[in-house]
Amino acid sequence: MIGSMRFDKLMLAGLQYSNPRTSSGLAEPDISELALHIVRHGLMTPLLVTPSGLVIGGQRRYRAIELIFSWAAQLDVPGDEEVSPELKGMTGDEMLRVITAANELRDVPVNALATSGPVEEGGLAIADNVMRESLSSYEVAESLSGLSAQGATGANLARLVGKSPSYVSRKLKLYASAGPELRAAWRTDSITEQTVEGLAYRPHAEQARMLAGGERPGRGPANRPGIETVKDVLGELERAGLATNNPRMEVGDARYAAGVVDALRWATGQQASSAFTKLAAGEVK
Repeated sequence: MIGSMRFDKLMLAGLQYSNPRTSSGLAEPDISELALHIVRHGLMTPLLVTPSGLVIGGQRRYRAIELIFSWAAQLDVPGDEEVSPELKGMTGDEMLRVITAANELRDVPVNALATSGPVEEGGLAIADNVMRESLSSYEVAESLSGLSAQGATGANLARLVGKSPSYVSRKLKLYASAGPELRAAWRTDSITEQTVEGLAYRPHAEQARMLAGGERPGRGPANRPGIETVKDVLGELERAGLATNNPRMEVGDARYAAGVVDALRWATGQQASSAFTKLAAGEVK
């Protein structure tokens, strides 16, 4: 049953045991990005709640709305210099929209479901996440390209999808540069987007030849070192303990070295920090 509920009656504490999302998408930049999108375009999907107001689906939306209220509270204090970085980057119109959105969201759209107890609540919370399968990177690039062909500018697309202009530009360039064989492999997820980047800026005939032979680029776009070279460098750095326990390194050097290793881990498909992953994907605004 679709309705609305006062935000202060929704029970965030319930999310700690009823929502399966415990880390993914909950970093501050992710929530901030979603909050800004809600400010600009409204809340597109209601929260999933029990009749008592327990949120079992929509933790990221809930936290984004909380952040919007925080922004609005900061704007209520004239001349306050300690405002969020996101507010400092907003136009006057966007700041007004923050206040409007906060007022509108005091009554939050919700989908209230009657449940038989914690087990059913937990199952529905999982379903709310797993049933919303994310678009593949190819589908995102193809869709952005289609909208661009209809006349949408990169800046407008970035605003609509809630990503940075550099993110949109990167997707459009990859799609435009990929030949038919590379697009086909990308579409079926038989290769990663990193491999697409390594091949996309080569002539189409070379893309097809390398794909047919199962080759992976030894060097990446703009003739930068490719994945195998990067793996070798990462191995040497980690064997030297460069980013972990080298007592001769100054603090600044240690931080720099840690950043280098973080970048190399990302490039080789290993776990990197969420901040660097967003930066590498062009998602930092």
